[in-house]
Amino acid sequence: MKKAVLFIVVCLALIITPLFAVQANALALAAPELGPHDLIVAADGSDTASGTADSPLTLTAAKEKLKELKGTLAEGERVRVYLRGGRYELDEKLCFTEDDLPNVTYLAYDGEEVVFSGAKAISGFSEETVNGVRVFTKTLTPGTDPTGFKSLFTTTETLRVPRYPESGYFTVNKLDTKNDLFTEENSPWDLTLGQRSFFADPNDLKTDFTNYTDVQVRILHYWKDELMLLTDFNRTTGRIGLSRPASMKIRTIDRYYFENVFEALNEPGEWYLNNKTNKLYYVPKAGEQAATCTLYASDKEQLLDINGVDGLAFEGIRFTETDWNMPDPKNLISDSDWYVKYDIDTSQAAYTVLGVVSAKYADGLVFKNCEFRNLGAAALKLMHGVQNATVDSCLFRNIAATAVFIGATNCKPDDKDCVKNVTVRNCDISAYGRKFYITDIDPTRFGIDADHHSKSTVGSNFEAKWLWRFSPTVMFSSRLYMFTNYEYVQGDWENTLDLSIGKYLTTQFYTHLRFDRSRQRDDDWNYWQFKEILSLGVVYRFATVN
Repeated sequence: MKKAVLFIVVCLALIITPLFAVQANALALAAPELGPHDLIVAADGSDTASGTADSPLTLTAAKEKLKELKGTLAEGERVRVYLRGGRYELDEKLCFTEDDLPNVTYLAYDGEEVVFSGAKAISGFSEETVNGVRVFTKTLTPGTDPTGFKSLFTTTETLRVPRYPESGYFTVNKLDTKNDLFTEENSPWDLTLGQRSFFADPNDLKTDFTNYTDVQVRILHYWKDELMLLTDFNRTTGRIGLSRPASMKIRTIDRYYFENVFEALNEPGEWYLNNKTNKLYYVPKAGEQAATCTLYASDKEQLLDINGVDGLAFEGIRFTETDWNMPDPKNLISDSDWYVKYDIDTSQAAYTVLGVVSAKYADGLVFKNCEFRNLGAAALKLMHGVQNATVDSCLFRNIAATAVFIGATNCKPDDKDCVKNVTVRNCDISAYGRKFYITDIDPTRFGIDADHHSKSTVGSNFEAKWLWRFSPTVMFSSRLYMFTNYEYVQGDWENTLDLSIGKYLTTQFYTHLRFDRSRQRDDDWNYWQFKEILSLGVVYRFATVN
């Protein structure tokens, strides 16, 4: 009897459980309840559709349709535009102006994956050998394939262009002062001469560059790195011509390297586009096949531009795959007359880079549960007149410049240009400043591998200290330290002489000699470094008597 009851219970459970599961799944996939003015759009929608689940509009058509509602809705009434899952490849940036309907939320339909991309797919590769390695190639057809782009992606990452040298840096060999835009006397700023060229060491230039005007040079000087195209490349003399005046002084201690060099194309994940022949080269990673390879190319820097409309909200959208451009001084948000006149970039890294999503004069702007990934500019730029904005629970990854830029000119709180009450909360931000470095901290200078932040080293060290007190007023100390990890050697010899002069004066002379084989060799000092300090101080001694 018990076995029969148990059998019946088990059978009922097997019947009822799927029913509950089906019901729960139906609830999860239930279509959102649409308001009287809500619309549904799809990546493959139609401009002439009605905006329903069975007849979705295109994104731009929905935006235009909503303009008809201006002035007809109750104050504060919100309209929703539901985006069906898919890849929305934007041919042009989507612009919202004062002509658009305010208080509109653009959100993913029932949690579907919505992607706003600035890239187009490229497939149909062939395979050949280039620079001694296996390479996928395709000659692009203008009008059919994207051309002239500077950014290439897989579905998960931004691919890199080849670098020369492949690791480490070159150092500026000498200056080309006759080509400077300014002199020390007439420069508009102490730290610029508007240099338009410099000389490399010809021994560093081992090869000619294919299409050298497509090659970029990245110069690391002061607190910023600077990226410029080449206008001249002379292997014999070492002269390097720059496409614009340098924003900061180029010095013979400055390091630099080249990017987008065809002759350096050899590492998996690297690519190169020959803009003269429209031939694309890609070094595949392990397991990739030419017949099934699909890459995504972008020449679009911006996806969204908001100016003069309030109450817009974006939820559950991924903004991805955009191109980069050279920073333009016209994008400065402060006085920029001389920068614009001479086409000189600001000294602040990434300051004039545009926003992939940019907003001005917008109240109540919201980005929630959005993703900003693999972008060639600043991800989100909130500037003049943005107020009461919220960036909530968003993810930022692999951003060329800043993740969230908030700012405008200095102004009073009631000024229309004032940016205020902007909240950024619960966001996951990392891997920003990938193209326009936010700071000029180079980990390789400290023996740390590129793209790493720390390093553990195993080795042997020796340390000895001496102290001589020749008299109450003269003291000498010395420290000798050596370390080796059996690949390189570091050594320090520190010496300090302390002198008391009379009752109230003291002086100290300090010298520090270092030998470091882990650093790049200097032509003058080899692997040696030297520092000396002379200091003078005042001493007053007193005692209390009980």
